[in-house]
Amino acid sequence: MAQALAKETTGPESDLQRPQEADVAERAEQRRAVAEAWLAWQCKMVAGVLRGAVFSVADARLDAVLAHWPASDDQASALGILANEALAADDVLIRAAQKSLDTDQQSVDHIAIPISNESSNYVVVMHIVARSQSQQAAVVQLVQWGGMWLGSLDSVVGNVVGSSGGVSIKLAEQVLSHNNLYAACLEAANTLAADLQCERVSVGLKKGAAIALQAISQVASFDDRRALVRVIESAMEEAADQQTIINMADPKAAELMMTRAHKELQTSQDGMLACTVPLYSNNDVIGAVLLERTDGLSADEVNSAAKVLAPMGPVLQLIKQEQRSYASRAREHVQSTFNRRKLPTTTKGKVLAGAGCLGLLAFLFLPVPHNVSAQASIEGSDKQVLVAPQAGYVKSAHARAGDAVKAGQVIATLEDRDLLIEKEKWLGELGKLDTSLARALSLRDRSELGMLQAKKAQVDAELALIEQKLNRSRLTAPFDGVLVSGDLNQSLGAPVDVGDVLFEVASMEAYRLVLEIDEHDVAGVEPNQPGVLRFSALPGNKHELTTKSIVPVALVRDRKSVFSVEAELSQMSDKLRPGMRGVAKIRVGNAPLVWIWTHKLIAKMRLWVWKSGL
Repeated sequence: MAQALAKETTGPESDLQRPQEADVAERAEQRRAVAEAWLAWQCKMVAGVLRGAVFSVADARLDAVLAHWPASDDQASALGILANEALAADDVLIRAAQKSLDTDQQSVDHIAIPISNESSNYVVVMHIVARSQSQQAAVVQLVQWGGMWLGSLDSVVGNVVGSSGGVSIKLAEQVLSHNNLYAACLEAANTLAADLQCERVSVGLKKGAAIALQAISQVASFDDRRALVRVIESAMEEAADQQTIINMADPKAAELMMTRAHKELQTSQDGMLACTVPLYSNNDVIGAVLLERTDGLSADEVNSAAKVLAPMGPVLQLIKQEQRSYASRAREHVQSTFNRRKLPTTTKGKVLAGAGCLGLLAFLFLPVPHNVSAQASIEGSDKQVLVAPQAGYVKSAHARAGDAVKAGQVIATLEDRDLLIEKEKWLGELGKLDTSLARALSLRDRSELGMLQAKKAQVDAELALIEQKLNRSRLTAPFDGVLVSGDLNQSLGAPVDVGDVLFEVASMEAYRLVLEIDEHDVAGVEPNQPGVLRFSALPGNKHELTTKSIVPVALVRDRKSVFSVEAELSQMSDKLRPGMRGVAKIRVGNAPLVWIWTHKLIAKMRLWVWKSGL
């Protein structure tokens, strides 16, 4: 009898335990699915992740591996060791430049990040390709941002068990698969519209104090200037400002709230009822989701939708943070740096801060050497140009720019074949005249003799001119020096005209240094000022210089007006060659550091104000 009673008693208890065990198993599976989706998305967002894992924590010890990435990875035990160390230290653990488990040649960083909230604790471990400390800090910050949502995993899964559980898991996985804010919002809107059977779902996020519409279900693009878009944004702002759900299908609750924009939207959409659910991240409203359906949403459907949308706020906020521009990130960094909460509050701190500010001001107004930069080049003090003495063709070239030449050395020759032919012609004429002169002399014909002598003088002049042209067809160096320009090796046979510049020869015994000073800086440059010069060909050597004279004529270089300043090197070097260029700095005096940084901008502003007539 007792056994039968016991059997009858245990039967219903077993029947009650089975649904509870199934419920627990379902929740555990959902936790794993969401954690795996979150980890996969994090590993895709962070470049260079080799492997990662999420460990749950219970009683200050690792409880289980909720997720690991990639799915085929079998190094969970190695990641667990690092997670245990981070859990024991209760802080972020970074081990830089460790050897990879896959190859001995690749160095990786081991990072373990504890994440906790009021109800649950986790440890996220990643192996990433080695990078700098600032990049490591950026990775930790990104994971911690995403961890705000992971930390609420238990409450989210617990709230969505049942009919809305599948919707929440599906929505989280689909949104986490996008790293683009618009694509993530559009995916969320389309999924909610299909699962909640809404005619239209709109997703908006805060932009400053207002809310900007991000996506509308089944709409690829929209014009944010349309009246409908403005009304939707106003309805979202009503719910966000009141930090509550506004459901127009519940007239009694709606009467207690500000619903002017919702009523305007309902009127413009032929009575379609709207329900707006605010999105939260870290207890702050970051946006809203507006659901529209003809028959409205019931109280149970609104609660279910709120539970489904609970993890959406942190996820969308994380994606939005990652898409910030560099200007926005710099502005937020400055704001966080000068946050009032970070200012010193004690007397000692205020004194130290004041002393630091005074020291900074003293540093800015401390006189320091003021230098003027200029482009510099070396020119030979003696330079001669070799031009084409006559029209012709290039026959040969024996030197080119950069070669040292001696006085009288042949540098190039012009084609002389026509001159040689003409010379032979006049030599033949001279032979005929000599024969005729001999015959006239034997006949003693004075008139014929005088005429022939005149013709011979003419032929001798032509021969002298041809000989002179032959000599000039050979271009020779006028003195010992170096060719600073000219290369005819690639122009053999090319025609040249009289006066064409073929070569420039500069003396190697004396140099002239020419500085090009910008017109904005020339006012402070005077003769006999010292300076330092570095050449592009010799960047490791400093050369002292002294300014000599300023050419009072402006030249145009690269669309800028510059003035030439002649200078002299204190010490010559055998390594210097004409044509070398570099950068010189001329010491023009001492000035406060703040003036050196700002005087050019101030001068331009003064000139602009004067031109504008202000």
